[in-house]
Amino acid sequence: ATIANATLTTPTIASMANCTFPAGMVIQVVSGTHSTESFTQSTGFVTMGLTATITPRNASSKFFIICNTSGYNNGGSAHVGYYTIYRNSTNLSDAMGYADIYLGSGSGHDLGSNISISELDSPNTTSAITYGMYARCSNTSDKVYWSMNHSKSDITVMEVAG
Repeated sequence: ATIANATLTTPTIASMANCTFPAGMVIQVVSGTHSTESFTQSTGFVTMGLTATITPRNASSKFFIICNTSGYNNGGSAHVGYYTIYRNSTNLSDAMGYADIYLGSGSGHDLGSNISISELDSPNTTSAITYGMYARCSNTSDKVYWSMNHSKSDITVMEVAG
């Protein structure tokens, strides 16, 4: 076949330069894992060491973030462990986070659970972004764990065309 009077711009595979993606199409995916059992006694959110860094192709892109871990609380009565997602230094939820594990009243209660949280974020930037899962306690006398028994925790970040 012959194409007359056509100018073709060839995108590079590595950067996908000169490509326009339809809205809703996944442009790129990055992920991270963590499998070291860890805990915090902090009442402020601390990093769990579970992060993924992505450099947006377009400022109009949205990012779908999915985080999974095996969470566990131990300690006293009415202890709550909270989990959330951060973009760089910004908590994407509120002070309570997205998910929690609540220990009922009385002492000696220990509770483990699978934690899965997600967020659709619109940062409006083309600068590199680091997303991460964070955790905190309701009080400093108890502990919130993640990656229990060295199980794999994971984070997946998908850039979605805006």
